[in-house]
Amino acid sequence: MTVKLGPGFVKAKKSMTGEARYFHPSVDTYAKGKATRTNCPFEGKAFVKGRKTGKAKMTPDTDDACLLFSTRMEETEKGVWQTAVLNSERGRR
Repeated sequence: MTVKLGPGFVKAKKSMTGEARYFHPSVDTYAKGKATRTNCPFEGKAFVKGRKTGKAKMTPDTDDACLLFSTRMEETEKGVWQTAVLNSERGRR
């Protein structure tokens, strides 16, 4: 399953609360100005919260609380690294 965060998350008036722990971070520069970044957050204690209601939707502490993020980064002409592609897969450790 691929999850895309960003404008849709903001438009839905959601935010995150709680604690997420990140495991196995890595960065691989595979060409000039191009790199991949991966990490595995555990969100068993992180929750999506409605900004209007203030209520949090609890994340069950299961394998689905683990994600695998893979990000392709590209360096701009000004030397700023930006996310070009972001993929995530729930349930991966």
